[in-house]
Amino acid sequence: MFRNGVNIWPPNWRNTSHGAGAVDVSGEVGTLLEVFLSRLLPDQIYLMINTGDRNTYIGGLKFEKAAMAKTIFNFLQSCTGKPIAAIAALDLPENFGE
Repeated sequence: MFRNGVNIWPPNWRNTSHGAGAVDVSGEVGTLLEVFLSRLLPDQIYLMINTGDRNTYIGGLKFEKAAMAKTIFNFLQSCTGKPIAAIAALDLPENFGE
């Protein structure tokens, strides 16, 4: 996924847990728990993941158009409970979201 020619996948993950067990992660890690479509910024969606070590992370994706954000949001909602790496490995049609 790209926005203005810049790769936006995977998102930058921010740890929502605090304390001694909180660690930073990056890349295609964890399992997708939830997806949120921003009400204030309709071109943005947020993903919540769990890494299995009792840590939860949130990452955002910003798109060029609100319609693409909605399309990706709908797609990712059908992927909740799946590993992020498995979601990333899916091949979407070239005209997906148009």
